[in-house]
Amino acid sequence: MLRPLAMTALVAALATPAHADLLDLGAAEFTERCAVCHGTGGKGDGPLASILRIESTDLTQLAAQNEGSFPFEWVYRVIDGRAEVAAHGPRTMPVWGHDYKAITNAERSIYERNRPTEDIVAERILALTRYLETIQE
Repeated sequence: MLRPLAMTALVAALATPAHADLLDLGAAEFTERCAVCHGTGGKGDGPLASILRIESTDLTQLAAQNEGSFPFEWVYRVIDGRAEVAAHGPRTMPVWGHDYKAITNAERSIYERNRPTEDIVAERILALTRYLETIQE
C-alpha cells in the first residue's frame, strides 16, 4: 500500500492536465536511471545487461505477465524500494535508491524549491511508473 503522501501525489498527478509533462518526466527518469540495464526501449537489452548476474527484465511485458493488467502499485513499490527485486539490491537500498531519497537544493528545479523532498520523490516515481505503463506491448 502506498504511503498517504505518496497516494495523495499519485491522485493529484493523475488528475492534472499536465499528463504529458508527467510522461516526459517519466521518460527522462527512465533514460537516466533504468535504460543502462533495461535498454532504451525497456526490453532488457541495455549496455550493462550482458554483464548482470541476473537477467534484466523486459519491462514492456509487465502487463502481459499480469493477465493483461499493468501492475501499477507493484511497479511503484519496486521503484521506491519497498518491493524487493534481487537485481536492484536490498529493499533498503536499490542500486539507484539514493536518487529517490536525498534530493539536494542544487538538484531541484525552481518549481521544486519549496516542495518537500518526499513529494518530489513521489512525483518522480509516479512519472516513471506511468511511463512504464505506456511502453507495454
